[in-house]
Amino acid sequence: MAALRTINIRAALREYTPLSPLRPNATRWSATFEMVARYVRCCDEIKRVDAIFDHIPKAATHRRIVALVEDLRVFQCVTLKLQLETLALVRCLAPTEKPSQRR
Repeated sequence: MAALRTINIRAALREYTPLSPLRPNATRWSATFEMVARYVRCCDEIKRVDAIFDHIPKAATHRRIVALVEDLRVFQCVTLKLQLETLALVRCLAPTEKPSQRR
């Protein structure tokens, strides 16, 4: 994916799709998910650019990436759902009292 971020390759890719490759963000796993999902969405257009044809994953690796994106999509959904839920589940797991208040 790093080869896709050069200026010349991005310009060539822009002829086929308005989407451009995303940069990785090590601090947020959702950025990695979005980067890989964007690759899957743009894969057909990426194959049209001759300059990077050698850098794209082979068919077997591509199938593994697609399967990974499907698993990550479920994980992303669960993560977002947990962020939206109230803290009732957290209160069940962690006591609200401080240990010094218990007797």
